[in-house]
Amino acid sequence: MADGGCAPAYYVSSLDPGVGKTTAMVHFLRELVTSQDYQGVSALVCLGRLDQIRNVIEEANLQDQDFAVLTAKTNEYLNSLGCGVPEDARILFTTHAMVEKRCFKTSFSDTKILWFQGQPRQVKIWDEAILPGHPVTLCQATPRFTR
Repeated sequence: MADGGCAPAYYVSSLDPGVGKTTAMVHFLRELVTSQDYQGVSALVCLGRLDQIRNVIEEANLQDQDFAVLTAKTNEYLNSLGCGVPEDARILFTTHAMVEKRCFKTSFSDTKILWFQGQPRQVKIWDEAILPGHPVTLCQATPRFTR
């Protein structure tokens, strides 16, 4: 995705929970922001819970100018972390619920609040969530979340 060589599709890691997917993501984010080869590449990181956002930010040890957080307006603390301006942050952390809410009546690629400097983010990471009985439908032509 960072190289622009992936087909526009959804890629799923079939590894079991607890085997290191989140740790691999943390290392990837560190490398992304420090690599000279990927200076213009941005990422959207969707996590299941607010405490996961705090934990990933701490583990990744990112510089404030490299990331921002987009959650409900009532969560001023999390939203103030990083640079505080989602469209200026190379890495944007948010929750599954926020993406579902923002994309409810529009396509993912048209949801400008999730963009970086006027363009959709190249790398999109949806960290695992175990949600029995909570179906999510992703349509290739116009990705939308439905319940």
